[in-house]
Amino acid sequence: MGFRTVSATQPGRLGATGCSKKGIIVKAIISIAVVAGGFLMWVAWTADRSPVNAQQTDPPAAKQADDKAELSEFMRKKLTASNRILEGLMVNDLDMVAAGGDELLKMSESERWRASNDMMYLQHSREFRSAVEAMILKAEKRSIDGAALKWVDVTMNCIKCHEWVRDVMVADLRRLPQTPSAVDARSTDR
Repeated sequence: MGFRTVSATQPGRLGATGCSKKGIIVKAIISIAVVAGGFLMWVAWTADRSPVNAQQTDPPAAKQADDKAELSEFMRKKLTASNRILEGLMVNDLDMVAAGGDELLKMSESERWRASNDMMYLQHSREFRSAVEAMILKAEKRSIDGAALKWVDVTMNCIKCHEWVRDVMVADLRRLPQTPSAVDARSTDR
């Protein structure tokens, strides 16, 4: 019983790893989507965490609690649209993929989306919108593989932007001087 050589270049044939190219792409998309979904759920969960008494004791704290609740709802809508895209890819429903992409594009144009006017944040937002538009275009052209690859780009843009917001913007807030407004800003990050 010897080893059989298999060519990965022949259509429908398995490569040396035992997986087809399409299978590898699907596994990569699922892995990235699970990581991104987990990350978005974590962001939404942390946005929900606020002091119970904040609304009763301090008007600025009540506004901050309202802002956190609004942000949490917005993040959940992003997660819902992202799940719609992933589901569309898994069941080969490219109309669902395009609809989820349209939702994300509309959300990216809202005021709530803009966390900062910083040049890096604005660049991340432009790259995100460009990736979503490219994914929608592939879905409209009925290219499941193209849409799936563009979804990976969209997901990576999300991750990079969230890393930047978390690691740069939030870190900068924590380095503010000890003024009453700086203390209030820091308390909203937790």
